[in-house]
Amino acid sequence: MTVEQELLPRFYTDDDPTHGYVQYVDANTAQASGFARAVNNSQVYLGVDNSTVLNVSSSATTGRRSVRLESLHTFDQGILITDFAHVPSGVCGAWPAYWTYDYAENPYGEVDIIEGVNDQVGDDISLHTSAQCQLTDDSTSQSGTDVRTDCSLKTNYVDGCGVSGPSNSYGDPFNGQGGGVWALFLRQDELAIWMFPRNGIPDEISSGGQLTLDKWGVPLLHFASSSGCRVSEQWKNQTIVSSPSQGLKFTNSPPGLLHEQIFNIDFCGENAGGTNWNESSTSASQSCADSTGFPTCAATPRHLLLAAAIASARLPAPAQPRCRAAYIADSTSADHSSRSSSPIITPAESSAATVPIDTSLKRDILKSMVQVAVRQTRSYQSSFAGTYQASAFLVNQDFGLFFTAAHAVQGPCEGYIISHNDERCPPQKLETLDLVCLTLSPECAIVGSHVYLIGNDSGEKVNILRGTISRLDTTSPISFDSNVELIQASAAGKGGCSGGPLLTLDGEAIGICLGLSRTDQAEIDTDKNGLLVASIIIPETEANNFLKVNDILLSINEKPMVDFSELEEVFNSTVGEKVQVGVVRFGKKLSFDLTVHDLSAITPTQILSDSGATLHDVPYRTAVCWNVPLRGMYVASSSLNFSLGGHASGYIISSINNISTPNVVEGEKALSKIQDRERVAVRYTLASRNTRVQTTQITIDRHWNQMTLTHFNPKSEEWEYSRVHTIQSGSLDIKNSDTTDIESKLPEAHWISELKRRFVQVTWIAPALCLDENPETRLEGFGFIIYNGLLLVAKTTCPHDLCDIYIDIDGREVFGQVLHIDCRQNWVLIQYDAANTSTMSLNTVDLATGPPQELDTVTFVGMDDDNNFHSAKTAITGSFIADFLSSVQHAEAIDVLQIDSDIARMCFSGVIVNESHQIAGFWLIMRNDVRYVLPTTGIASVVRKILAGGVPKPRKTFNFRLEVIPPKDARVMGVDDEYIGYGVRVNGAQHRFFGVKRTTREVGEYIRHGDIFLSINGKIVNKFLDFDALDNTEAETAELLVVRDGNQIIVDFPLKIATDVTTDRVSSIFGMVFQRPYTSIKYINQDFPSDLIITCSAPGSPGQQSSMPYDNFITGVNGITVHDRNSFLDAVNQVPDETDFTIQSEDWNGKVYNDIVRKSSRAFGPYEFVKEGGKWNKVRLQLDGWKADLPITLQQK
Repeated sequence: MTVEQELLPRFYTDDDPTHGYVQYVDANTAQASGFARAVNNSQVYLGVDNSTVLNVSSSATTGRRSVRLESLHTFDQGILITDFAHVPSGVCGAWPAYWTYDYAENPYGEVDIIEGVNDQVGDDISLHTSAQCQLTDDSTSQSGTDVRTDCSLKTNYVDGCGVSGPSNSYGDPFNGQGGGVWALFLRQDELAIWMFPRNGIPDEISSGGQLTLDKWGVPLLHFASSSGCRVSEQWKNQTIVSSPSQGLKFTNSPPGLLHEQIFNIDFCGENAGGTNWNESSTSASQSCADSTGFPTCAATPRHLLLAAAIASARLPAPAQPRCRAAYIADSTSADHSSRSSSPIITPAESSAATVPIDTSLKRDILKSMVQVAVRQTRSYQSSFAGTYQASAFLVNQDFGLFFTAAHAVQGPCEGYIISHNDERCPPQKLETLDLVCLTLSPECAIVGSHVYLIGNDSGEKVNILRGTISRLDTTSPISFDSNVELIQASAAGKGGCSGGPLLTLDGEAIGICLGLSRTDQAEIDTDKNGLLVASIIIPETEANNFLKVNDILLSINEKPMVDFSELEEVFNSTVGEKVQVGVVRFGKKLSFDLTVHDLSAITPTQILSDSGATLHDVPYRTAVCWNVPLRGMYVASSSLNFSLGGHASGYIISSINNISTPNVVEGEKALSKIQDRERVAVRYTLASRNTRVQTTQITIDRHWNQMTLTHFNPKSEEWEYSRVHTIQSGSLDIKNSDTTDIESKLPEAHWISELKRRFVQVTWIAPALCLDENPETRLEGFGFIIYNGLLLVAKTTCPHDLCDIYIDIDGREVFGQVLHIDCRQNWVLIQYDAANTSTMSLNTVDLATGPPQELDTVTFVGMDDDNNFHSAKTAITGSFIADFLSSVQHAEAIDVLQIDSDIARMCFSGVIVNESHQIAGFWLIMRNDVRYVLPTTGIASVVRKILAGGVPKPRKTFNFRLEVIPPKDARVMGVDDEYIGYGVRVNGAQHRFFGVKRTTREVGEYIRHGDIFLSINGKIVNKFLDFDALDNTEAETAELLVVRDGNQIIVDFPLKIATDVTTDRVSSIFGMVFQRPYTSIKYINQDFPSDLIITCSAPGSPGQQSSMPYDNFITGVNGITVHDRNSFLDAVNQVPDETDFTIQSEDWNGKVYNDIVRKSSRAFGPYEFVKEGGKWNKVRLQLDGWKADLPITLQQK
C-alpha cells in the first residue's frame, strides 16, 4: 500500500495567486541564497530572506524572497508521511503551509495539512472541495477541536471544513518537542490526518516497516464519503504544496506515497494580510496591527525578526579536495536499501527540474564536447572487439588532446569524432572543427556542491544533467591499473555518458564520468584509520619477496605516505629507481629497498589471433585483480573452435603440446609450428581460479581465421597488422571404399550392436559469413555410417558445404567433406577416409527402397543428448507431410512417417529397422524441434549411384515455395471433387494438396501465389516426391496442371528454371560480408533493387561501425548506382584509402538507407570465398582493379 519515492519538487516562480507580499525564487537563487539547502546530509532546510530590509515605499519592491515547492507527481490513494524537525514560529505577516490539491481543478480538492497565519498557535487543518461536502462533527472518529463542517468553496471559500490541532502541532510548541511526523491517509472513501510528536512516533513509521495504522490512535481529522461527496472523486491527482514562512526543516521521509506535494512561504496575502491583520487570534492578546505598529501587513518593513535564531546548522567545512575521476552511479543498479545513509537529494539536484543555465556557458560546454566513435579491431584485456561510443571533451587544442573514459578506448582502436554540430572527422583534422577547450579545476570538487554532468546520454545529443557531489573517496574498481579515489555524484547518467566531463556550475572540469555501477567497486584497501594497506602482491615479483598482505605503508624514502594520489606521484617520478619502503607488520616497523617498475613496459603490445581466438601477455590489471603472476598467454577472447570452457575470456595458457608459453612471443613460436587441423593439448587456468590447472584439447582451424599478429609501433604510435607464417597442413585426400554391395545384410546375431557402432559424432565448422541466412559457425550432431567412408547427417547439423567437418571415430578426429546435399528433404551425405579406422569392418547397410506401411512393426534404435542408446519395438502409425514454416530449413514439405514411441521422442538421432533388418527410415530433428521419420526411399537411390561410381545430382531448392492445403480448403479454392476423392482414397484423411506460397522472379511468369498443383506430366501429385519429376534433365519442359483463381489451367513449365542457383561466391570487404540474394530472400521480394546484399559484419570492423541493416540490397556508393558485385567493387575502387564513403542500400520494403563506411583494409583485408568445381577456395582481393589474387588457403585439396 505504500511506495517510497525521492522528493523531486519543482520551484514555483510565478506571481503569488493569493496576492501576497512575496517573490518566489527559482532553484539556483534558492540554493545560492541559502533558502534551500541540505543539513547534516539527512535533512533539507527551506527558508526565506530574513536579512533584507525592504523599502515598502518603493514601487519596484515586489515582496520578500521566499520559496514555493511543488511535487512533480500526483497521487490518488496511499499514505503520505512527512517528518518535520522544525516549522515556522507564529510571526505576524507569515503564512506558511504544507498542502495538497488537484492542479486540474476539475473537480477541486484541497487538503491543508499544516497551515498557520500570523501569531497563531496550533495547526489549522482544513479541507476544500468544489462539491457540497460536509465534515461530520464526531469526537469518536477525530480528536481535533473547533470543528468546521462546511467544505464547499461556494459557501465557505476561505475557511473550508476542518479542525484545529493541539498547541504542540504548530510553531514554537511543535519545535520545542523536537518536531514530529504528519501522516495523511487517503483512499477511496476515507481521508484521515494524524500528528505524532517526536516522542510518540509509532514504531512502524520509525523503523520504516509495513504501515498498518492499528496503533496510530484517533486521527486529528477524519472524513468519510457520503452521498454526493465521495473521497476518491473530490481528492484525486493531489499535488503537494509547501510554503515555509520562516524556515521549514524536514528529514528523510519514512516509507509512504510521496507524490505531488507543495511547500510554500507566503507573506501577508489574502489570509495573513487581510482582516486577520487587525484581529487578534485566540492565543494572542492583541492583533498584529497593534503588536507591530503598522496598519497593514504590506507596510511592515521587515518580517521574521526571529528567523535568525531558528536557522538550522550549517554544513561542515569540506576537506581540501584533490583531483579525481568522476564516479556516476548507474541509477538502475544502485542499491537503495539503506536510504537513510545516502545523501538526501535537494530540489536543486533534480535532473528533471527546469534549471536555467547561462547561455554563453552552455554554448562553450557544447563546443567542448565531442562524441568518440571507436572501432576496437581486436579484443584486448577485458574489452572485446567491437564498436563503441563515448563522450569526450577538449582540453588542449594545440595538441588535439581530449579526455575520455579509458574503458572506451582500449587496445587497437580506430575511429572518428563527431562535434556538437554533427561534423565528423578523424582526430588528426581538428582544425576543421569549431571547438572550445574546458578549464581543468580538480580542486573545485567539494562534497555537497552542485555539478553538471555532460555527455551523449544513451547515444542521443549532448545532455546536461544536474547533480550533487556526495563523496570524494569512493574506491576505484578492482580492474583499474592503479589505486584511484573517485568522485561520486548523484546524476542519472546512462550509456554514452562515459568520458563526459563533470563540471562546476561555472563550467570548470573537475572529473571524467566513468559510468560505473556500484557493483563494480573494489573492496576498500585502506584500514579503518585511513592508512594505505597492501591488499594484493603480484606473485613472482620483487615485491613478493619482501611485502606481505596487510602490511601498512608508512613512508616512501622516509616521507610519510597516506594518500593514493601522492603515492602515484612518487612512483611516477622514480620509475626504474630503487625506493625505500617503510611498513608496519603486526606492530613491527620494517624497511625494504624495492625497484619501481615501468607500468607501460608490462602493458600488452602484441596481440596474436589464431583460430578465432585473441591472445596476448597477461595484463597488469588481471594480475592485480586475481593475484596471478605476469606469466602466460592471456585469452582476451575465445572462439567456438578455440574454446577452453564456459567463459569467453579470462584464461591463462601455460603450455601448448607441452611447450611452455610464458608470453605471447613464445606462444607464437609454439603455435606457428602447429599445422592447420591439428589436434593439440592446451594447459591453462582461469584467472579467477588460478590455482586450478586444467587441460583440454582443441583443433587448430586456420581455414577461416588465419594466424595474424597485431603489434603496437611506439615510433608511429599506431597498431600494425601482419600475417604469421605457419606450417601448411597436409592434403585432405578422401578415398572411396571398395565395398559396393548395397544388398549386403547385417549379421543376424549382432545387428543392434552393429547399428550402434554406426552412430558417430559430427562437428561442423564454418567461417562467420552468415551464408544463406545461416549464422552458425559451429554445430554438433550425430551421423549414421551407411558404409565405410559414407555417413548421413541431418541438414540442421550441416547447413551448407562452406565448412570443415570433423568426425569422431576411434577417439580421433577424421576429416570429412560434403558429398551430397538434399535441400528438399534436409539430409546430407558426408564422405570420409575410412582407412585405419574401425569402420573398415562395417558392411554396407541395406536401405529399404520402399516406405514401410501403416501398422508395420519396426525397431527403433537411437541416441539421446547424453549419448545414451535406446531401442524399442514400435509400429508405424501413419504418414503425413511435414510443412516447415521456417525458411532456414530450406525445405518446403517432406513426406514423413509417424511411429508410436515415447523413447524416440527423447532421442536426437536414430534409425528404424524393418523386420527384414533393412534401414527403413532415419529419425531426424529440425531446428524448430520437429521430429519425424524420413523414409529411405530417396536416400537409397542416391547411395546406389555413389556406390556405382557415379556423381549424384544435387537436389536444389525449388524456385517456388510450397505449402500444404487440406481438402476442405482446396475445395473452396476450386479443386474438383474428383481430385479430392482420389487423394483421400490414396492417403486417407491426412491427404494434402500442394499450393504455391512464394515464387522467385525466375518462375513468376509461369506459376503464381495461390496455384494448386494437380498433376505433373499427367501424373497426379499425391506426395512431395512427385515433384522430383521437375529434375528431369532430358526434357526441356514439364506439363503442369494447376488450379488458379478457381479454374484448371495447363502450364508449359521450363525445367531449367525449376530450381534456384546456389551461392558460389561470398565477399568480405572492410569487414562487411556480401553475397547474391539467396532463395529465401527471393521468395520475399521478386523485384529486388540489386543483385548484392550484406549479410553480416566482423566485430570491430568499419562495416560493423556503419550499422548497415543486414540483408539490405546494395544500390549505390557515393551516389554512383551499383547493381551487383562487379559494379560495387568498381565504385569502391574509386574511393581513396583511409577515407569515408557512403553506401546506399534498400530493405525489402524499399526504404532507403545511407551509411558511412571507412575505407580501411589495415585490420580487415578484403577477400572472397569462391566455389569452383564443387570446392570452396579462399582468395585475397586486390581492390586496386579488384582482380582476385591467388588462393590464400584451399578448403579442400
